[in-house]
Amino acid sequence: QAICEETGIKIAQLHGDKSRNQHQYLPEAIARIYVLHIDKNGNQVNTNDSYLSFLRAERDFILFDNICGGSGKLINSVNIVPMDKNMRFFVAGGLSKKTVQSVLNETDPYGVDVSSGVEDSDSKKSFEMIREFIGQVDYEKQDSK
Repeated sequence: QAICEETGIKIAQLHGDKSRNQHQYLPEAIARIYVLHIDKNGNQVNTNDSYLSFLRAERDFILFDNICGGSGKLINSVNIVPMDKNMRFFVAGGLSKKTVQSVLNETDPYGVDVSSGVEDSDSKKSFEMIREFIGQVDYEKQDSK
């Protein structure tokens, strides 16, 4: 909370049990990106989390990601469904220019989170790979977001 106040951060991404279990103590003005993990079979892992009840559809987001974030492995998106139809959500996990449009078509997220899919062989973000990634998105299908 102190870091958010000092830096002006308005959205906090919550990974790990400790941050997810204590997010209700953040001020109402700070939006949450609450991470739910998906296993290799496409099942949501931490769905019985009682702290989900503190999320607000008008303020917060869900981020569906692999159990091992940063692995570069494509997420199994078969069961990506937010617990509240009004809850905005992001999808992460192995996205690249080759996979982003199919994941968008399958899940219809509010947005995506990409990292290793736009990194060069030195594990550095590549502006060219970012441009190519964005270029693969069919915005006409996504214009309702």
